[in-house]
Amino acid sequence: MSEKIILEAESREISGKKVKQLRREGVIPAVIYGLGEPESIQVNALKTQLTLRDSGENDILTLMLNGKERQVLAREVQRHVYRPDLLHVDFLEVDADSVVRGTVEIVLIGKSIPEQQGLGSTLQVVSTIEIEAKSSQLVSTIEANAELIDKPSRNLTVADIVVPEGVTILTTPDLTIARFAVNRKAEVVEEGDENVVEVPEEDEE
Repeated sequence: MSEKIILEAESREISGKKVKQLRREGVIPAVIYGLGEPESIQVNALKTQLTLRDSGENDILTLMLNGKERQVLAREVQRHVYRPDLLHVDFLEVDADSVVRGTVEIVLIGKSIPEQQGLGSTLQVVSTIEIEAKSSQLVSTIEANAELIDKPSRNLTVADIVVPEGVTILTTPDLTIARFAVNRKAEVVEEGDENVVEVPEEDEE
């Protein structure tokens, strides 16, 4: 999120079965934890739902609690079984030096070389990976370059990703992110470092 989003919050005394009344009033229970003792709070249901809809897991939100700004990440988000209604949110409080683990989306850019040659298509098989970084260096997406797939047998793996500064990838490096799928009519035979593509001729009638 590019702009600073502030969520108003209040301390919460109500707990247990009584929180149903809060939800009927458009308020949901929440907890803030991380830099101190966990605190029970409450936030506006609609405002929170819209904020979480437009933000990623690693976007830092500003929680205004008792007149003080607290930097948080939305972590455990509980929703109704068959409705989009929020039921409860856990906010992890962070500061600039907090090291946080999170999930980021892999964005595949470019086209593989065999795809550029019209031999088939590139298939992304993994959409997210786990990372670790200081809260000030967290990202929500990381790019992976499909052009590194220079031949049909070459898979794009986590090890091929160029990570942003300060970000450490926790996912195993040999995990395949994308692979190439040859057109059904094309048979690829590898000879050394070169690929020879043979297309079977159609039977004459």
